[in-house]
Amino acid sequence: MAEGYDNERLAEEEKAMREERTEKIKKGMQLRRKMRKGNQALFTFVLMGIAYLVLSLLRVDLNFPFSAPSIVAPLLAGQAAYEAQGLLLYYILGAAVSLVLAGVYVWLYYAAKKKDAQLYVLICLALADTFLLFLFFSGDVILRLFDVALHLWVLWAASAMPKTKRALERLYEDPYIREVVSEADLDDVYLQAGVEFDPNAGKPNDDDDDDDDEEEEEEEEEEEEDGED
Repeated sequence: MAEGYDNERLAEEEKAMREERTEKIKKGMQLRRKMRKGNQALFTFVLMGIAYLVLSLLRVDLNFPFSAPSIVAPLLAGQAAYEAQGLLLYYILGAAVSLVLAGVYVWLYYAAKKKDAQLYVLICLALADTFLLFLFFSGDVILRLFDVALHLWVLWAASAMPKTKRALERLYEDPYIREVVSEADLDDVYLQAGVEFDPNAGKPNDDDDDDDDEEEEEEEEEEEEDGED
């Protein structure tokens, strides 16, 4: 009687552990997807900013749906000084500073994947860029509204990254959760379905797999008995 009760209790504890880890893995997958959205937003911000700078350097008259005031401000200032004073050096200096700023943005984007400080700096720069956009709102209204919406999307997705990163690090304190979540395919429908995970293995396992294993064991036992006969 006592042995049966102990086995039942152990089975319930194991089931509770499996369910708890399944929920943690599902949460970890959700957090990783949030981090991916934030990274995509920052990548879009940096890439579009560089594209806008290149177009400005080439003086291409194009209604580009994204502006980066914080990057092109030195270039525009140098261009204005060159037109006023007639000294090409002003334009060259302005272009050089803008190119350096673009390089800093690229470095911050890659460094922000590992360091929180660079992530905060990049978010602050995106905020400053949005503020300048509102301050000097001009041009085609439709394009500028799209520009504002894109900047706000970047801020919304990127501002959630620090909190999401900390929550993910807490989940990663469990080595098993870290292994499964960090190596999982974020678009894997099987994992998103909330399949139960075997706490003693590094891959998903469901009830059907358990039934198949039991059937295989029974077949092996029958074959051994037939061989003995």
